[in-house]
Amino acid sequence: MVERSAPTGWSVVDDLDTGGNTTTSTVYDRYFTGSVRDNQTYDVPAVSGGDQNRTARGSQWADERVNPPLPDTCGLNIGLLIDVSGSIASSLSQVKNAANGFVDALTGTPSTIGLATFATGAQTILPPTPVASAAGATTVKTAINGITAGGGTNWAAGLFEMTAAIPPFDVVVMLTDGSPTFYGSEPPGGPGNYTRFREVEEGIFSANALKAEGTRVVAVGVGSGVSGAAQNLQAVSGPVRGSDYVQTDYDALARVFRQVALATCSGTISVVKLGIPPGGSAADAQPPAGVDLHHLDVRGHPSFRGHRPDGGGQLRGGPRR
Repeated sequence: MVERSAPTGWSVVDDLDTGGNTTTSTVYDRYFTGSVRDNQTYDVPAVSGGDQNRTARGSQWADERVNPPLPDTCGLNIGLLIDVSGSIASSLSQVKNAANGFVDALTGTPSTIGLATFATGAQTILPPTPVASAAGATTVKTAINGITAGGGTNWAAGLFEMTAAIPPFDVVVMLTDGSPTFYGSEPPGGPGNYTRFREVEEGIFSANALKAEGTRVVAVGVGSGVSGAAQNLQAVSGPVRGSDYVQTDYDALARVFRQVALATCSGTISVVKLGIPPGGSAADAQPPAGVDLHHLDVRGHPSFRGHRPDGGGQLRGGPRR
């Protein structure tokens, strides 16, 4: 049995990467029913198991929801989702440096950044925090510097953790060094050392839940664990390399993270208006009530959007539509 097409707004998953230390591209949307008799009802796909069975799966096919576009504005609500499984421990300092560079690239913009991690399970480390000021950026970087590594890899738990953000994230950047070996939570399922259809399917379902909120998912695969075929990264994000997903190594990770960050604010001018309360100092400055920090012009009016400060375009202001 083969799924030939998906509904509008969805796409069929053709192949997934499965296996142990070395994964292999495995055809996905096909199911052999065995002997079929007249006047019998058959439910497909059927749940199948086995820790070393590449095609072990759940009771539903996993179609991929189309990745929402990145909003065309500077000042997004961004979620950083970082793999802290045991395999990443030896490179954790490079991961932290790259994530800190991500924050530095957005410091001074009307962006907010939230942080969550995943290994065998997942947890929110920091809710969405404004980085318009150096103090806010320091809060985010302190949270990044405090993370530790250990455990398995559970994409499903990590991605689903990000659905709890209020307001929903505009984009979630997921960093991982390997395909999932666990799924679900309390307690998680999965073999822990092997990737089957089931672990990736559950990751797709969680990514779909995020996308349903309008959140774009950008999957960043780093290291040898995700250096080959990119089917699993594509399955939770989208098909376009360099936009939906990225594959890189640790030496280039900081540059890649900075490029991802600048994609949300490159070529714009962001002016953040803060007010100092009576008797306070600059450290006490807060946004005035009722002002939209996403769009301010140099006169303090709402709705300014600056374009191409290199001289290749005009700076425009005016009421927000």
